[in-house]
Formats: sequence, structure tokens, C-alpha cells
Amino acid sequence: MSRTRAGGSWRRTLVVLVAVHVAAVLAPILAPYDPARQHRQHPLAPPTTVHVVDAEGRWRRPFVWACTEVGQPENCEARRFPVQVFTGAHLFGVEEPAGLFLLGTDALGRDVLSRVLHGARVSLLSGLLAAALALGLGVLLGGLAGYYG
Repeated sequence: MSRTRAGGSWRRTLVVLVAVHVAAVLAPILAPYDPARQHRQHPLAPPTTVHVVDAEGRWRRPFVWACTEVGQPENCEARRFPVQVFTGAHLFGVEEPAGLFLLGTDALGRDVLSRVLHGARVSLLSGLLAAALALGLGVLLGGLAGYYG
């Protein structure tokens, strides 16, 4: 394997790891919803498709289609809801009754993306605490072993 391929590989890996860590730290801003919020009208919803071309073939700013009436999806009239940027405390979102579920929802209607981003924070914290504990114990035991021989 050439050096340039191997060198580029670890750089890409580092970029992905940094991006994941930044996304986890910024979870309250990046997540479109609170992780515990339930959208009872959207249980087990598939990932929402974000569109940029409407039904007439014209380019629009990003939007999602949503049913504005309660009932069977095949009986309702779909309406465009634009994706809004900087919606209060979140980076992006849409108005009700539409939902922006980029990874879908679970059985209780909770946004999976929001839950993954907030869950990553817990995972990163536990990893950092484990590394700090291992470092502290290693320094302590190494110091004792070096002093007492």
C-alpha cells in the first residue's frame, strides 16, 4: 500500500471522528427535537424525504410534504412545509403538523436522530471518564512501583 493512500485514510478517519464528536457536543442545537418529545401522530414513521423540486418541477428551497388533515394518508391533501433554519433553540425544523424525522421515529413517535445525537453525548462522556480513570490509576500505580521498586 502506498504512503499517500495510508496517509489519506487516517486523515479521513480523523475528520469523521472529529465530526462525530462535534455533532455529539452540539446535540442540543443540531437535534431537530427534544429526545424525549413524543409525536404520537407519527409512530414508526419512515425517514422524512427533504425535497427541492415541487410537483410542477420548479426548484424550491428545501421542504417536506405533509398531510394537513387527520385521517388516512391516501385521503388527505399534501401541503409543502419549508425547512426552517435557526428555529428557536434548534438549527433546523418545520412547522406543525409536519415533522422532520431524518432517521424516522420509534414506536412512541420519538425522533431517532435526536435520540442518537443525545445518546452519543452519554457514550462520549463515559469513554472520556474511563480514559481519565485509567490514566489516573496508571500514573498512581506506576509512580508507586517506581518509588518502591
